[in-house]
Amino acid sequence: GKPMYLVVRPLAADEIATRKSLPPDAHRKLAERVYAFRFRSRIEAGRMENIKLQQREEEGRSYLRYRGPWFTMDSTADAESTRRCIVRTVQIFRAYRQMLPPRIESDQNEDERPLRIVLFGSMDEYRAFLREHDLQLDNPAVYSPRGNIVVVGGELKRFAQRLAVTREKHATIRAQYQKLDSEMDERLAAIRKDLTAAGVPDKQIDDEINARKLLWKQQKAEAEVQLNAADRRNERRFEEVTDEMFRRLYHEAFHAYWQNYLYPDDQFEVPVWLHEGLAQFFQSGRLEADTLRIDAPLAAALQIVQKDLKTGHPLPLIDLLLAKRSDFLSREKGDLLYAHAWALVYYLAFEEGVIGTDALHGYITRREAADRDVSIQDEETREIIQFQRLVGQPLLDFEDQFHAATAALQRSP
Repeated sequence: GKPMYLVVRPLAADEIATRKSLPPDAHRKLAERVYAFRFRSRIEAGRMENIKLQQREEEGRSYLRYRGPWFTMDSTADAESTRRCIVRTVQIFRAYRQMLPPRIESDQNEDERPLRIVLFGSMDEYRAFLREHDLQLDNPAVYSPRGNIVVVGGELKRFAQRLAVTREKHATIRAQYQKLDSEMDERLAAIRKDLTAAGVPDKQIDDEINARKLLWKQQKAEAEVQLNAADRRNERRFEEVTDEMFRRLYHEAFHAYWQNYLYPDDQFEVPVWLHEGLAQFFQSGRLEADTLRIDAPLAAALQIVQKDLKTGHPLPLIDLLLAKRSDFLSREKGDLLYAHAWALVYYLAFEEGVIGTDALHGYITRREAADRDVSIQDEETREIIQFQRLVGQPLLDFEDQFHAATAALQRSP
């Protein structure tokens, strides 16, 4: 679950016992992945430069607008932060499409109310917008199917102001070093002239000049290292400032992706556990160089589930499968349901391998089939049959395996 990093470690020939080359195609793919990760900041900067923004006014607010093939984004943040957020959002949509390929393609026609994401550069702006639309929420992001809109807020403006001050300071320091560097030859020539006039031997003069050149080179290199380290800290600071914002954006944007490109509510009856479990599944992912890593369990959810399992009478799987939207929103059991929903999706993804498959599509689209297969027409029986078709085994056997595997999962530090 920790951020990935690259280590380059040379090996002497006598340290290598055997060598086996990858097939050419595999080698090319690996090289591309390493390159994309190693130069991810440079690649992201290039993508940001290609983002076209337009100024627009709406409801008394000034926005920067991006219009892409999958969504439109309106932002009150600064241009740089807006472009960075657009690039990240495009990446997460690409990840959605890779794991759950779209079954509906949208042309983003204005008459079809295309998906809109509104990004507020401050939480005050975000909360004001929610109040204007009679929404009382604590989350830094929300999706409204009725308006087909995702609204997200973060302290991007404050970060941009601090970043601008830091960059100005660094630019001044770099300019000073550049000026000193351009004057170095002239200063060394003056020193040589003074030493020669004082009768210092040429050998000593050369040694002195070379020593001063080396000292200056070291000082300049050290200063550049410090400035680059400060720049990297600023990058990390951006990640810290936006971490929760992006996680909630990934969660709510998945709901929007599901509604726009997979299974619209007016056409499909999708169980709440699956919808919310998948949203949390993607929320816990980490984007690194166009790859969505979902290797690490969602720590908070896993902790809740494992604590529940230790009680000896955990939430029955059938209760999760039958849970309604109101159950997930209840104070008494909402957190427990959300946690178990994430755990079930995580298990189905890594142990059963059904996420994104025809089996999952059949589970969603043929939910009425159980009505024709049983004489007992109660909801619980229908749900059991539908789910057993998905996992290919009796519900209680699956439940035992699911709980055992979840109890054994290790939480990320």
